[in-house]
Amino acid sequence: MNSSNVTQATKAAIAEIRRRLEPLGVVNGAFEAFRAGHMPEKGPGWYSATVFNGLSEVELDKLESRLPFPVPEQTEAIIPAPLRQLLSVTNGMHCHNLSIYGEQGRIDHGAGMPFDLGNPQLVRPPGIPKLWFCFGSMNGPWASQGTLYLTERDEVALVHRDTGDIGARWPGLAEFLSSEVPRLLSSYDEKGDLLPDASEMPGDTANWEAKAERAKYGPFLWKKPFRALSIWITSLWRR
Repeated sequence: MNSSNVTQATKAAIAEIRRRLEPLGVVNGAFEAFRAGHMPEKGPGWYSATVFNGLSEVELDKLESRLPFPVPEQTEAIIPAPLRQLLSVTNGMHCHNLSIYGEQGRIDHGAGMPFDLGNPQLVRPPGIPKLWFCFGSMNGPWASQGTLYLTERDEVALVHRDTGDIGARWPGLAEFLSSEVPRLLSSYDEKGDLLPDASEMPGDTANWEAKAERAKYGPFLWKKPFRALSIWITSLWRR
């Protein structure tokens, strides 16, 4: 993939986040970092999107040098070129339920820091090749989570965290950003709630919540209603 396409797609996604969410409240940090889409109904410090400052080549090399890599035949982790281009624009990002990981050791004033890119490389769902590089996640309603991978061909795959099922694919990181960021920005209302008929995750993911619950509870699925009741009682107590 042409790396300039990823750079352009990342900048376009960030511009769209600003356009859609800045009117709801924004905190501008140093350089290009910001949080946008203030949702006070969710919490006083809740923002629907966060964009961080990009990493320099030196910072990218340092991040790459500390990453674990689960392939014994390869002694060093290599950040895929498309992801390296994205991280040079923004050190990861959050947009609603989408998280793209980055260098957690650097804190940006006004924005904070992303989820760490290193730990997700050590644990992967069943059947996912070790050469696939984990770069982010998309959370489902409750128990489910889709993990985002760059394949050995730099395609993007959305994988069920527990089962390894593939719910969606994109030809590359640029195509993923160009389709998913606008989709998510159109899927939530001004209070940060998912719109009717919208989905947290794209593709063939309608049954992923049930699969996650089976993976979590196993033969004790009957305990789920009691756990939900306990959560509800706790929420009443905290009011």
